[in-house]
Amino acid sequence: MKTRLLTIALLFFTTMGLMAQISGTVTNSSTQAAVANQTVYLQGDSMSNVNATTTTNANGQYSFANVGTSYYYDVYTFDCNQSYVGQTVYSTASTVNLSICVGSSSSCLAAFISSPDSTNANLINFFDNSTGNPTSWTWNFGDGISSNLQNPSHTYANAGTYTVTLSISSALCSDSTTNTITISNGNPTGCQAAFYSVPDSSNANLILFFDNSTGTPTSWTWSFGDGTSSNLQNPTHTYTSGTYTVTLSISGTNCQSTATQTITVAGGSQNYSISGLVLAGSNGLDFGSVQLYAASNGAPVATSSLDSNSGYYFGNVAPGNYLVFAVPASNSIYTTFAATYYINDILWSSATTLSVGSNQSNINILLFQIVPMIGTGSVSGNLGTGVKGAVSGAVVNLLNSSNNPVASNPVASTVTDVNGDYSFSNVANGTYKIWAEIAGKTTTPIIVTIDASNQNTSNNDFVVKNNTVVPKTVSINNSQRELQIKTYPNPVEDQLNIALSVENNTQANIEIYNLAGQLLQSNNYDLQAGSQTIQLNISDLPQGSYLLHITTLNNGVSTHQLISKIK
Repeated sequence: MKTRLLTIALLFFTTMGLMAQISGTVTNSSTQAAVANQTVYLQGDSMSNVNATTTTNANGQYSFANVGTSYYYDVYTFDCNQSYVGQTVYSTASTVNLSICVGSSSSCLAAFISSPDSTNANLINFFDNSTGNPTSWTWNFGDGISSNLQNPSHTYANAGTYTVTLSISSALCSDSTTNTITISNGNPTGCQAAFYSVPDSSNANLILFFDNSTGTPTSWTWSFGDGTSSNLQNPTHTYTSGTYTVTLSISGTNCQSTATQTITVAGGSQNYSISGLVLAGSNGLDFGSVQLYAASNGAPVATSSLDSNSGYYFGNVAPGNYLVFAVPASNSIYTTFAATYYINDILWSSATTLSVGSNQSNINILLFQIVPMIGTGSVSGNLGTGVKGAVSGAVVNLLNSSNNPVASNPVASTVTDVNGDYSFSNVANGTYKIWAEIAGKTTTPIIVTIDASNQNTSNNDFVVKNNTVVPKTVSINNSQRELQIKTYPNPVEDQLNIALSVENNTQANIEIYNLAGQLLQSNNYDLQAGSQTIQLNISDLPQGSYLLHITTLNNGVSTHQLISKIK
């Protein structure tokens, strides 16, 4: 038996010692010249957990040293069109040379937007929105008139629908695009009715209407589609329930126009509020946040910051069952208190479920108090999703392993940073369980021991897989395998490309969350067996970092990835 264990140990340490280097050059596809300061990316498979970047030197050379052998790696960069250029290698030692277009794009894409002038609905302002650095523009306005300006304006003589074509070209490219525009009033001094609506933050049945018309109207007539009306410019209206056709008619001097929209009210049942205090012993928590989750699956619903009285508030909460979770901020003076679910529990699986069917007040959270440790040890690691991204802002607790149940007594608590990293200091000698707490997911803890011969333990990494959080070294079955994707460009401005491959026809749910856990976008896509690319429009998101979550609906295979939005 001893011989067998020794053999296994030797094989393990021998394997761990095998490291390789992946290197190569990046050259200009037109001139074959070296490309300096080009970012090159390295992403390993789910077993290697490598995610690294480097830049080329003055000779166009790059290298990734100390790369583990016997893993698959993607080596790639992005060319002048922001297109993915790369290669997958199975590493011992590998050379990957990449050839890309450089500088201005060698292709272009025609695009434009248009808007009526604020004082004349027949005067349309056109704005070139093309890519690829075109040098000439030809506009056909659909009424026999044309222009060669980049951003022209054109006055239509009559009402009607017109087909507008923009053709662009340069020494390297040419393209054209066509859109239709509608001129609703032939009077050049007329106006254009327009409006938008939003539900009230505390009552989804109360709709706020806002006039967005152009021109100079002096009167407004609203028909709300349920037999009621208003003559206010910006009215509010409460609906009972199901879908309504709303009409705004405006008029003024030489001005008359009508706009119609269909709106859907969330439901006949009243939405409600949840409020309470977060208490650290007999005191209110100074800095922190409170997160609201669906009790059924741990899906994030909303996040509330604390007010000056340690209070939180959620409005417009639909009827249902929820978990409420308070997380002290890193700058709080109450460092001996752990993140806690209502009323006083650090585990979502045993926390009190809040049933919402009316306004809920005095939902006070009593933070779990920690007995501070005095020691010289340290424990650190990472929480991620394989090679595809970090999980930031997640709570990690260090538990006294002698307690039963295992998570009843944390001795330290922290949250992961933007890279998914966490650490504990001043750890006393003893055996502990590291517990990564994510609502709705089952955690397998990591066991660590701090003693005289081992004061520091690192690389205690977790991986989020479907509905589980497991140590990185734990193998998973086929139904839990992570969906492999590539996103580009990242950082992204308006359109994110998601390249992925599935074995069978399926549907995928693609969600975008902010780092506070709030769901911002959710869409379903039909996927065909094989490789494909989904184009996701995120132009409405402000600049910042977001978590991309993709789940296939037939077997629940999923992945997370952090993306950055610029501009």
